[in-house]
Amino acid sequence: MGLLLEQMFPEAIIQMITTLIKPSGSQRAGEFSRVEEYIYFVMFGTAGPSSHHSDMLRDTKGDGAPSTNVTWHGLRRRGSTDWRRAHRPNMFYPLHIDEVSDELASIGEPLKPTDNRLEYAPPKGTYAVWPSCGSRANPRRAASPSSGASRETATR
Repeated sequence: MGLLLEQMFPEAIIQMITTLIKPSGSQRAGEFSRVEEYIYFVMFGTAGPSSHHSDMLRDTKGDGAPSTNVTWHGLRRRGSTDWRRAHRPNMFYPLHIDEVSDELASIGEPLKPTDNRLEYAPPKGTYAVWPSCGSRANPRRAASPSSGASRETATR
């Protein structure tokens, strides 16, 4: 691709960069997993990248500080046959979200397989967020409570 771009646009500055697509890897049967893809920039004249506070590897606030948003998508189990709560009971737990700030306040303990999440009472001043996956009943999370607590970046 780079050679083709150089031949088509000899007057341009061409730069290839890598972008992180999935830190845990994109799995493919019989192939290596991928964590990045390549992006080509073709810049004409005085065009070029501008300075920015982000390193483009992790989510940041506007000031460049690491984001403290909850990792919703990364905690959700999907794309597998073992998504049910019964497969890994310790992966069915609530996230306690502060009612005022909408920030993660704490991570609850996993419920027993016989416990009903509708009867769960979160700590005062918080509401519980449970794993959800479309119409699937009682899906589990992809991360244990201890590893889920250490995740700092991503979007809802």
